[in-house]
Amino acid sequence: MRYLPLLRYVLFFYAVMCIVGAGLEWAYGALWGMLGTAPWLYPGSALHYTSLEVLPMWGFGSLVCVAIYEAVMRRDKHYLVLTMPPLVLAALWVLLWSRL
Repeated sequence: MRYLPLLRYVLFFYAVMCIVGAGLEWAYGALWGMLGTAPWLYPGSALHYTSLEVLPMWGFGSLVCVAIYEAVMRRDKHYLVLTMPPLVLAALWVLLWSRL
């Protein structure tokens, strides 16, 4: 039960980074679209420069970055184990969307 507040923070951080990452991807694509040609487009998406399919990947990537940051700041290699759950979830997400 003592990990429940930590889980809430992790889920909140994950949700925020999904939204922020997709927003930054859209803004970067829109900027390139105004300056010339955008380096990527999602033709099936209503957002045009980002997609709801890549939204969770921003959160998974952010959780991996936080785990690596914790390992470096605490100088303990055991914290690198915390990178595994987001990486496994990201791999499952890619596998799921590649099958559809």
